[in-house]
Amino acid sequence: VFNGIVNNTDLYERVEVHLIQATIHGLTRLAIDHVDATSLVHRDQLRGMASILLSPVCADPGLPQSYEVIAKIIRLVAWMPPNGRREFQEVIVDDCSEEDVLCNLVRRVRNHCDETVRRAYHRQRLSPEIWEDLMFLQLMWGANEAIAKSLDQSLTMQPEVCEQEVGLNCSQ
Repeated sequence: VFNGIVNNTDLYERVEVHLIQATIHGLTRLAIDHVDATSLVHRDQLRGMASILLSPVCADPGLPQSYEVIAKIIRLVAWMPPNGRREFQEVIVDDCSEEDVLCNLVRRVRNHCDETVRRAYHRQRLSPEIWEDLMFLQLMWGANEAIAKSLDQSLTMQPEVCEQEVGLNCSQ
């Protein structure tokens, strides 16, 4: 659905503001502060954040709206307890396509981190957002590694074939 909306630029321009407002509203309802965020440990709660990160709303972290949406998700993840962050990483690995994670998600998070550093440089102060971004980037790195390892294992696994069967097949 998102790809269809994005491919139709006229339609996307008309609904973009509404998508961003709805996204921010939904994220705010998940957790207003760090106390609320400690309850974010279940897959069903976390899938929405992963899908938002992969949506067109977050496609360009250089845009103020995209930056704010990604920053809100990163802040929620930073406030989560360790088991919530582990579960979020597993959601990324298990529920998102390998292509989306390897080609889109990691790049978006890295670009968001670059933008955070640029903003901190312009303000001439080290902001807590930098540390939250680095923690989140590390989380994405772990997801990226798990996916790469899984893909590598699936490529190296060969069906075991008996030598006699190979000989029979070759001689036939």
